[in-house]
Amino acid sequence: MSERERDQDLNVKVVLLSTLGLVLLLVVATAAMYFVTVEIRDRDQAGDSPPTPILQEAIDEGIPLEPPPPRLQPQPGASTGLVDRGVSPDRETAPEVEMRRFLAEEEQELNSYGWIDAGNGIARIPIDRAMELIIEQGLPETPLQPAVEAGGTERLDG
Repeated sequence: MSERERDQDLNVKVVLLSTLGLVLLLVVATAAMYFVTVEIRDRDQAGDSPPTPILQEAIDEGIPLEPPPPRLQPQPGASTGLVDRGVSPDRETAPEVEMRRFLAEEEQELNSYGWIDAGNGIARIPIDRAMELIIEQGLPETPLQPAVEAGGTERLDG
């Protein structure tokens, strides 16, 4: 094979120009992504982006800005902007705060006396006391109930 035949098989100029074009495209795309990311970050940090026309119309008409259930919580430390729009700050809580409050209420309920249904005489007792009563008195006896098997015959469950 002569040199002339090898030069015709591979055009170095086309390969170099194609490579240069791809590198240039990569640089331009990376720069565009960087500037878009910086713009989005700056808008989020400023927090002053104007409301959308639909949101502005709802604000003007006094329509509540709460979404329909389920109402999802913001990320810890993130602000939903509801306080800025006149919503009470206690409605804008982080999940950890809400979970601590919920667990404290549950703990209070597990460790206190109270009525579940006062009319029928059903009360709630602290869980530690309930365990002591079960140890002292044992579990209540329940009569065996007949169970119907798949073939239609009855058997006693225990």
